[in-house]
Amino acid sequence: MLKSMTKWFLLAAVLSFNTGCQRTDVPPPRIDLAQVNDAFQSTGGATFSQFMQNLEMKVNEIYLKDDFVMLDARRPRIGELQIYGYVDKDKVPGFDRFRDDLLFKIVQEKGPGRFYYRLESGDGYVFARQSYRASTPGMGFLAAYTTLALLSMWPRYYTPYSRVVVIRRYRTTYRRSPGYAARRRRYAAYSKKTRSARASARRMGGRRGGRGGGKW
Repeated sequence: MLKSMTKWFLLAAVLSFNTGCQRTDVPPPRIDLAQVNDAFQSTGGATFSQFMQNLEMKVNEIYLKDDFVMLDARRPRIGELQIYGYVDKDKVPGFDRFRDDLLFKIVQEKGPGRFYYRLESGDGYVFARQSYRASTPGMGFLAAYTTLALLSMWPRYYTPYSRVVVIRRYRTTYRRSPGYAARRRRYAAYSKKTRSARASARRMGGRRGGRGGGKW
């Protein structure tokens, strides 16, 4: 009898421990980075502005909240491109790391025969590190932009406020479509899949007192 009671007590303790380890206090991801990565790889455009505007539409399909995702593309040095995806908080054009809410960041550099990029969360955790050739379908113009970024004809791009009207109209229609339901299902699966990684990143961030590194 004692052995049976002990077994049930241990089972209850294990169940209680497992329930507590689900980390329900971990906030959901602000945006599905797997879908952002797909969007970056599949976006094209005849000009760099068109490329960025097409990417704007895709990331605003992916983002499920009522805010709008703004983009800011910069060239900090020759051969490098940085794209910030953020929610505007200060009502000033362009991304401000102290005032705006960063959702993701893409950093691309030119290497021998290939282009290399990494996709980070807004907290600085690396979600993906990948590469592609200049001949990759849909990425050719982006490759050319990075190579020729020294020229003055390749300006910085950031989402103008006039674009928000266009994005709002498009997103309102999109959210009535079956594609939006599919986006929501993908986000739910992504949220579940990355819960333990987000919990780990949160613990590490607390220990370090700031941003950390790692792959989600």
